[in-house]
Amino acid sequence: MLFQVSFDYRPYPSEPDGYLCPFTVDVLCWNADTDEHVLGGRIKGYDLDIFRVLGIGRGIWDVFDAHSGDLEYVGTTLLTDDGELREELSDDFVSRLMLIDDVCLHPILHRCERFILDQVSTLFSEASVLVLWKSQTLVSEKDLAQMGFQKIADADAIFFRLNMNKQEYEASQDRAIAEDIELPPDSATYIEDLWRQKFLH
Repeated sequence: MLFQVSFDYRPYPSEPDGYLCPFTVDVLCWNADTDEHVLGGRIKGYDLDIFRVLGIGRGIWDVFDAHSGDLEYVGTTLLTDDGELREELSDDFVSRLMLIDDVCLHPILHRCERFILDQVSTLFSEASVLVLWKSQTLVSEKDLAQMGFQKIADADAIFFRLNMNKQEYEASQDRAIAEDIELPPDSATYIEDLWRQKFLH
């Protein structure tokens, strides 16, 4: 299994929402027929360097307030009326906020979806909190709980995980499955078509 990550970073954003950096993770697995990696999944999300925002005198709420729709809703859900992270999401060591906005996987990869989410969650830093829409994963709530995810009070659709905390789930449980998976050669077409349906209406 191979992750190919693209990440948009603005050195000096002109607007607060420019500090919320979009990223995409392409999940590739081996195909024996073509003897190469093929696309089997794609994950879209956003990464926010909290210390970077605070260091220029901005607040976290400024970043989400500059957005509309789902991201603005996430901001109102994650933050207090004072614009600070809610207590359950706060930790002295949290430096980044990571939001997984969409998960698109070939059906074969659902067997190791826990492994994929776990590995993606610390791509940028373990000193981070990961936020996930429940609708974006087929992982059961029981398995999410073992991975350290908790529901946000008054927002059953959103889960969060403090990545620096020790989890009951260990990636080694699914590592062998992830490493042994082979995808059909048409899996890339499947993912690209599904992605277009979601975002290029």
